[in-house]
Amino acid sequence: MTNRQGQTGGARCRLDVSQQEHLRHLLSQQDFWTLARIAQLVQDSFHFSYSHQGLRQLLKRMNLYYYKPQPRDYRQSPLAQEQLQQRLRATVDGLTLRAESLSQLAFGFADEFAPQLHQNRARLWSLWPGKHRSVNTNRVSQSTFGFYALQGQSIVEFMVNGKADTIKTMLQSVRTVNPTAHRIVLIWDNARSHLDQQVQRFAWQLGIYLVALPPYSPNLNPIERIWKSIRYRLSQVGLIDSVTSLQVQIKAIFEELSQSHSFAKSWIEQLLNPLYELSPVLA
Repeated sequence: MTNRQGQTGGARCRLDVSQQEHLRHLLSQQDFWTLARIAQLVQDSFHFSYSHQGLRQLLKRMNLYYYKPQPRDYRQSPLAQEQLQQRLRATVDGLTLRAESLSQLAFGFADEFAPQLHQNRARLWSLWPGKHRSVNTNRVSQSTFGFYALQGQSIVEFMVNGKADTIKTMLQSVRTVNPTAHRIVLIWDNARSHLDQQVQRFAWQLGIYLVALPPYSPNLNPIERIWKSIRYRLSQVGLIDSVTSLQVQIKAIFEELSQSHSFAKSWIEQLLNPLYELSPVLA
């Protein structure tokens, strides 16, 4: 017979301390659980039934975390961060051997994304339930290149395509807005156009040193967080009626967000500052 005392979630119908410890042990067998699966686990293990509200209260008392996990590609190497650290170290060591001053380097992240006219990523408040919102559902997107600078000047540009010649133009723009940087260390992914030999040579001529992220590691590129924030902010905007309006929004949001280093805080602490040893470049 099922014990249903926990359905109200009251103070007298909790699992006791030893049962909670056993439940914690059971939950440690895997990383993530849904509330429904935990409820079934409690039922199977303790013959005890909680309401969803009561179970949430129990999990909070047990100090479990409730969040949306950041996705990681299953193909990403567990040593991806160490691999990137080695590539950055090799680049900096090479520049040091060429008598380049590290204080005159500009570090930054580049990437492309293509937001559509309509984003549906934000929850909004309303006096009326189930209200529909007028949006532009034309499946039109704007290819966008961004350079998020930790030292130097950030920039966002709009592209017709992602071919090698276009990427070369984007690199020229990065160099143009950073004329005083002796060298620019640019971190980006392994897109085909990024690996193009013409692009690699052109970057070298501009004094831009390209550092490729390990495969399947977008989480190591802080500009991805800016893209995510832009998509969210776009979803809060009303009707975006044209690509021109979309461009205006993207540019304004990027220029605002790229002023802050908060998107790269952990990257700076774990990957950039160790390169400078006793003189961290950014706090």
